Amino acid sequence: MSAATLAPVRVIEDGPVRTVVEALFGSGRSALCLRYVLPKTGTEIELELRVSWLECDTMLKLALPTTLEGMRVRSQVAYGVENHDREAEELVGQTWLACVNRDEACALTVVNDGTYGFDHAGTEVRLSLLRSPAHAGYPVDDVTPIVRQDRYEPRVDRGDHTFRFWLNAGPAAERLHAIEREAGTKHDVPMVLNVFPPGRGKLVQPGPTLSDRVVQLSATKLSEDGRSLVLRLFEPTGIARRTTVRVPALGVTHEVELGPFEIHTLAINLATGNVVDVDLMERRSVQA
Repeated sequence: MSAATLAPVRVIEDGPVRTVVEALFGSGRSALCLRYVLPKTGTEIELELRVSWLECDTMLKLALPTTLEGMRVRSQVAYGVENHDREAEELVGQTWLACVNRDEACALTVVNDGTYGFDHAGTEVRLSLLRSPAHAGYPVDDVTPIVRQDRYEPRVDRGDHTFRFWLNAGPAAERLHAIEREAGTKHDVPMVLNVFPPGRGKLVQPGPTLSDRVVQLSATKLSEDGRSLVLRLFEPTGIARRTTVRVPALGVTHEVELGPFEIHTLAINLATGNVVDVDLMERRSVQA
């Protein structure tokens, strides 16, 4: 870089797909480069944070103020959703959280890329990023120092870190129906292979598909005996739903009804195409 200084806020990219704004911050001995990725189409905003962290006994959070009166916060948990009503307390969610206003009309959703702590108070939610205590340091009394004072002691989380979040907002029902799938596309990134097929082979049929964009296909595998294709479906919103499962390669079309937050597992016989319900251990008529 040849420039002597940089303005603290700059537009570094502005094309037909997106605009990227970069902002620089400093605090103590640490620095933050924050990029706002603004789409030209759609409403999802990406935040990329590059932090050079050199603090001691300090916690770093990303605060997101909102205008959601009576805000309630929900987050993903394993095969479910948790409502968080304890304010100003460190909490844990999984791949996403949603801030919903009092009358459940509007929502702000936040997808993370691997940071699961947060707290909220009033109309603000704060995402936990870093903390820098001494490893295994604890105040045992009012006299003994937490760490030894005659040597260098390393601190947790020091160094360079990168975080990404994806923010979206809109009608609460729309956001809460879409957020599970949106988070899945960020966390379950497909593997990319560089191949050059000659195009002379037989076209491969698509894998299993669902008729809606809410119910999740959380697992696809062969049964333990190798005779059936096992599909595991999950209803992520707490509302009973019906979906159609199609497996073109097996000529199968099957209607499934799911209760709120239900995990529903199907076994499709590879030889006959017969479909049966099985439990998580693949018991009950797997050999249909």
